[in-house]
Amino acid sequence: MGGPGTDEVHIIDPGQPPKRRDLPQVIWAAPGSLFVQEVARAWSRRGLPVDLGAVSGPWGVVLWEPRSETYLVACDPLGVQPLFWARTEGGGIGVASWLARLVDRPDVDDSLDLEGILFDEGFETRVESVLDRTRFAGVSQVPWGRMLRVAARGATSLERYWQPEFLPEPDESLTLSECAELLRSRIDAAVRRLTPTDRPVGAHVSGGVDCTAVACRANQVLTAAGKSLVAGYSWAPDERRTPPFEGDERHLLADVTAQEGFRIRTVYPDESGDWFRTRDPNRYGQSTHAWERYTLPQAHTDGVRVMLSGWGGDEFASFPGRGVVRDLVRRRRFLQVWRHTAGPAGIELSERKDVRRRMRAFAASLVGALPPRLANLRDRAGAAEWRQQDAELDALLRGVYPRVADARLERARAVASLPDHRATQLFFLSDGHLQHRTSWWYQTGRLFNIEYRYPLLDLGVVSAALRLPAHAFRSGGWTRLAYRMAVAPWVPPAVAWNARKAEPSMFSPPVVHPVPRSTPLPPLATVEDSRYPGVIELVDATYRRLNSQVAP
Repeated sequence: MGGPGTDEVHIIDPGQPPKRRDLPQVIWAAPGSLFVQEVARAWSRRGLPVDLGAVSGPWGVVLWEPRSETYLVACDPLGVQPLFWARTEGGGIGVASWLARLVDRPDVDDSLDLEGILFDEGFETRVESVLDRTRFAGVSQVPWGRMLRVAARGATSLERYWQPEFLPEPDESLTLSECAELLRSRIDAAVRRLTPTDRPVGAHVSGGVDCTAVACRANQVLTAAGKSLVAGYSWAPDERRTPPFEGDERHLLADVTAQEGFRIRTVYPDESGDWFRTRDPNRYGQSTHAWERYTLPQAHTDGVRVMLSGWGGDEFASFPGRGVVRDLVRRRRFLQVWRHTAGPAGIELSERKDVRRRMRAFAASLVGALPPRLANLRDRAGAAEWRQQDAELDALLRGVYPRVADARLERARAVASLPDHRATQLFFLSDGHLQHRTSWWYQTGRLFNIEYRYPLLDLGVVSAALRLPAHAFRSGGWTRLAYRMAVAPWVPPAVAWNARKAEPSMFSPPVVHPVPRSTPLPPLATVEDSRYPGVIELVDATYRRLNSQVAP
């Protein structure tokens, strides 16, 4: 068998089988896919979709299944490599990872789907039942852990081939040291697997324990091969534009540079970010962090072709323990709540929690574990404006796009019923949160010929994290304790044991002074539907509200 094609868009002719129709084979691989040979080996052995669940991504392929004589369109289990598909006017099925290449074809319906746009834009609207929806009426996405089956007459259906809920349950017998060693070995293997030594590599360096750990370990791997990271790229504002502020991460970046030696670029708002305003937001959506609009041009100018990111760690490897306290309170393990949230740390630090701070942390954890009805009573006094805003949004959605309103309600009920930390981890996967973000980073990265890779979303790391007991995530007054212990040998101590990094350093620097533009920006294209702007305005208000909150 020859190697699979890698065209930007692959057209499946449902009525035309491959020449060797008796063999399971890889027909096409999406550009940017890694480990396609591993997929081919796993598929060629038995031709069983379940075998694909053992091959970590990113990869996206079209397969031939000889038993049923059908084509299968599948991406890696977590959906890190996006795949989209659409019916063409000629009766074929177009498949692509780069959304713009697919919808720009004259034989593909590129009309906008306003309901799909709201599912994509709206916070608290993504649920499993709509994971395949996109912003275009004629284009669908292949959701994580699923595959699209294309039958001989063009009939299509989605099937699950990977079941993360069947991965091993948390092992309560694991000690903190064993948890840390397990994470360290899996993360090290993932970084080595995803760090090329023959291409220019950059990395996100936020000053936090996720991106910084990946960047430092990748640089150490490259140094052993006689190479180095081209640079680290931070979302922190440039000191020439923004003075120091609470939660500022730039002092941590200095420690990273002192240890590893590579330079770190910070955000300098100027005309290089104008592409973000002038792009088609339906083909190139928000790339997770608004400040990435400046990072991408910088990295492209520096020659970076692979960008490593620690994004996704917060959901699995460095999970902060959401759901741990709720589970303990439900089982009336209040002593363990104290030990996990407020007890003295087992790590020698220059600053330790005094009794008053421990009591505040303990009380806050109990309040956070309140059942939804009691939590609503708690929030009634201070959240009138938020409730009114949500009510306005729900009323508008109910009158125009009731399925979007139903999805918000479905998601809220699901979040309120999450029983423990493992269910919470799996929820961020099941609701498409991870795939939504990595998909848009892929689209915007393609504009700059930059390929994003996420070692903390490696299947081996995710599987290990789901094995960890509750005390690995919250213990001794610390969150992410096992993860901190795991990456401590790789990062400066101030990074590993920093507990005061605040969200504004990543999302909302308090002062931004854009460089005056030589030419005015053209206005953004708007959707010609009088119902749409009002809904998006309310959704944007929800985003602003969330981004104004400071992480504890």
